[in-house]
Amino acid sequence: MQNKPSKRLVKIVLLICTGLFAGLLPAHSHEQKTAITKILFNDKTGNIEVSHRLNVHDAEHAVQNFWGRADLISDPQDMDNLALYVRSNFILRAGKKILEPNPVGHEIDGPYVWIYDELEIPKKRMKSLTIENYILRDVWEAQSNLVNIELGKFRASENFTGDDTAKLIELKKPKPSSKITSKSK
Repeated sequence: MQNKPSKRLVKIVLLICTGLFAGLLPAHSHEQKTAITKILFNDKTGNIEVSHRLNVHDAEHAVQNFWGRADLISDPQDMDNLALYVRSNFILRAGKKILEPNPVGHEIDGPYVWIYDELEIPKKRMKSLTIENYILRDVWEAQSNLVNIELGKFRASENFTGDDTAKLIELKKPKPSSKITSKSK
């Protein structure tokens, strides 16, 4: 005659396994491998405003990977290192001219790290913008970097993954909307 485990023992084992599995989920769920950059042309200031949003966890892994330690929340040097890394892995060109970023600041807001820069809008009208975005792509193959561009009513987005290099964005002014007019008799 074979011994069967009691129903109570089975329930206890299932509860323990469920608890262990639930404890593993958060460890993987916050590794997004996605960064978002917004490029905004601000006519009032004459600047291009660039904001990069990275997940804190992903950013700390990158900092630790390059500098052997990471505490973005309490170590200003780690945050400065991250900001320098981001600036050196995100390049904007107007024609052949590289637009140099002027650091504005950085902060942690909940689960995100924000890095802010400004660039002077070239005096000559820009017809296109070339973007290179390698942020965290040298750390993870699965990294995806979305770049959103806003120039007046013009909107464009590009996603950088895998072996993507430079991408050219034609800065077109939006066409006037065609209005439908009705004639009444």
